Amino acid sequence: MKTPYDPVVRVGAREMEAMREALRREMARVAGLARDAAALSVRVREECALAEGDPQMRTDHWVRARKAQAAAIAHYQAEAEAGLAQLRGRALAAYGRLRAAEQAASAYIDRANAEADRKAQAEADDLGNARRLLKLRRRMRARRGGGADGLVDAA
Repeated sequence: MKTPYDPVVRVGAREMEAMREALRREMARVAGLARDAAALSVRVREECALAEGDPQMRTDHWVRARKAQAAAIAHYQAEAEAGLAQLRGRALAAYGRLRAAEQAASAYIDRANAEADRKAQAEADDLGNARRLLKLRRRMRARRGGGADGLVDAA
């Protein structure tokens, strides 16, 4: 059954799908940054282990560059986490609007069905009453003596 709330439900469903996709992308970004941080950590350990054997190798610039790289990754991770939290809040609000529209549509359908049931019951009651009234009239005519003949005499 179509309701006046169907367009709102469709728009809400599209909005929720867009939110799901945005959340997937942001979660993939956060996971990618976590992988980058772990890979950098492994690389630093491996290269430090290699550099330990050579006392003449200077690593101060390299270490500073890796620390800056780690700080940049941490900064991007923090931004991604904040964006993810914001998206989750927006998704929660969108889901609430969608549920409200779906409940309004459901209530509309329930009211329409109840009204149709009331109309059908009223029609059935009216038909039942009409049948009883016709039976009663037939009995009354039969008691008066003759039914249709009595009507002709009275005219």
